[in-house]
Amino acid sequence: MAAFGAIDMALWDIKAKLAGMPLYQLFGGKSREGALLYAHATGADIEDLIDSVAYYKEQGYKAVRVQCGIPNMPVAGYGVSESKGDVKNFITNFSGSVPKEEIWDTELYMRYIPTVLEKLRDQFGFDLKILHDVHHRLLPREAAELAKELEQFKLFWLEDPTPAEDQDALRLLRQHSTIPIAIGEVFNSVWECNKLIQDRLIDFIRVSVTYAGGITPVKRLVDFAAMHDVRTGFHGAPSHSPLSMAAQAHLNVWAPNFGIQEYLVLGTPECDALFPSDHEMRDGMFYVSDEPGLGVDFDEDEAKKYDYVQGFHPVTRLQDGTLWNY
Repeated sequence: MAAFGAIDMALWDIKAKLAGMPLYQLFGGKSREGALLYAHATGADIEDLIDSVAYYKEQGYKAVRVQCGIPNMPVAGYGVSESKGDVKNFITNFSGSVPKEEIWDTELYMRYIPTVLEKLRDQFGFDLKILHDVHHRLLPREAAELAKELEQFKLFWLEDPTPAEDQDALRLLRQHSTIPIAIGEVFNSVWECNKLIQDRLIDFIRVSVTYAGGITPVKRLVDFAAMHDVRTGFHGAPSHSPLSMAAQAHLNVWAPNFGIQEYLVLGTPECDALFPSDHEMRDGMFYVSDEPGLGVDFDEDEAKKYDYVQGFHPVTRLQDGTLWNY
């Protein structure tokens, strides 16, 4: 589907350049001037996380996803820095010859994460939009219990509380909590998420344009979601280049049911040289340029400077060694 997505995005880019228009005009124009972004705040402990959230607030972000180290957890969990102070623009390091192993303990996590969110609300109030990612690691009953407890902290969303492929698991959660749910970054087509949308089991759909087959199918999916009051929250991990992020940016300014966009800092000098563009991120918002097409180029000569670096997603185990959901 990523291969289909690359071809589809290229064809839309060509069409818009032939028309002399930015891509969003081919969709019918803008619904908004800029798109709300969220950053990734992380901390080896709660004090570290508070520093990370404060950093992103100073950068102008109005929304942050928060992940925190859990006391007595032998190895840092998903999206968490292993060392204190590594809180600015943190991106998990997947490089290496073998996968890293992470240790997960559901009981420790469920006891601790409510205290983290309580401290964040005490520190930053309720104007800041806070998101949290469980990364598919809870059973349905556990997810329902956690969602009920977290309602008081008014999360913008709770992401991937249960394994995404078990869509009926969300029914139990919905029966016990009104917390907003976001799921879909591992989906590759509308057929993997149509039940979640039409049965209103989620509030945000998290597909990415790259892995869901390109702009054409995702635009249809956005329209389908709008019919059922589900908003967009496109995936924006480091594996998505500025080309795919630009495609999502054009969809974001068009989509009437836009929600938010995940954004990991891409604006390094190396990245800007590889993918020059006039798109702009400021004050926690993304603004698309009016250059024809996607508005992003790719410098093939610049790309020749870099070698492939092997890497793997981590392997997650319970404390007794049992393989668990990543």
